This record gives sequence, structure tokens and C-alpha cells, in this order.
Amino acid sequence: MRVFIHQKTGWKANSGSSIPNDFEHEFATHKERLTVRQILKIEDHPELMSAVQQWQQKHSASRRIFADTNDALNQCLQGLKSREIKKQNNLSQNAAIRDYYDTRPLMDYSAMSKLAANQIRYHDVHPVEAVCKALDLYMPKHKAELISVIENVYKADKRLKTEAKQKRLTAGIQLSLPLGI
Repeated sequence: MRVFIHQKTGWKANSGSSIPNDFEHEFATHKERLTVRQILKIEDHPELMSAVQQWQQKHSASRRIFADTNDALNQCLQGLKSREIKKQNNLSQNAAIRDYYDTRPLMDYSAMSKLAANQIRYHDVHPVEAVCKALDLYMPKHKAELISVIENVYKADKRLKTEAKQKRLTAGIQLSLPLGI
């Protein structure tokens, strides 16, 4: 609310420092990233994996199809398999690499997951082939390139919430002073 009022009135801090605005911008950007990551984690990726599971059962395929589909997603977008991406970015074997991506790459993964799931479900396409078709539909001229990793979304969430709490406490102390009574 404060940011909205400051934007409408054009108010700027006297110190000339843009630290509060930088923090607020970083916090808003992070909230967007966290939301997209949660959507991908909760809705889209399981949607693709459930489509792969249906295909696997229908065709009596091995469980390896899940890893192959995941690797196909990464290879289409980045040109590397999951293991190679983790190694190149010094991430642990257990790390979920999508936790380290910014909003735009997460949106690309989300869209590709939905398109691939639809190809598998409605056209009975092999999951790896479905991922390749999804890339052609979603980004026909895409050239695979490594996506840069940033701070883990959940670590960033914890850090920014702590920082926001600290700023609220500081603001609360400033606001609790008598207002010229």
C-alpha cells in the first residue's frame, strides 16, 4: 500500500537512497518467481508426469521413461541433461534445478510441460517425442542454451521474508513515536 501511495504522490526518501524501493522491487519480483515455481511444481509438472504414467502403463514401458522425459525437457531448452546441468552449475545431485531459475525460464518449462502432456494424452505420442513437438509449437526458432541459475527460490523466500520482517520492525519503531500530541 505504501509503495502505491508513493508512486501516486511521487514521494521520494530524503536520503536519496533507493534501498527501500530496490528491496520492494526485489520482493515483488521474487513473489512472481515463487508463484510461477509453485504452479510448475504443483500443477504442470505432475500433469506431464501423470500423462507419462498413463502412456507408460498403456505401452508397458519401463520407469526410465520418466527420467527420459525430464531429460528431453532440459535438452530441448538447454541442450543438456539434468545431471549435466547440475554438474555445470555446481548443484547437488538432489537439487531441483528449476528452484534455481528465474521467472521466464520457469514459464517456458510450464508451457512446454502442458503442451507435451496434451500431445501424450490426446495423440498417444511417445513422451520424449511429445516434448520435442511441444518445443516446436511453443518456440519454433529456439536454440538450446544454458539457463543461468540464480539464488534458490526457497532460500531467497526465507531471506526476503526475514528482511521484510526486519524492515517492518524498524518502521514500527519509527511509527510508534508520538505524532506531535
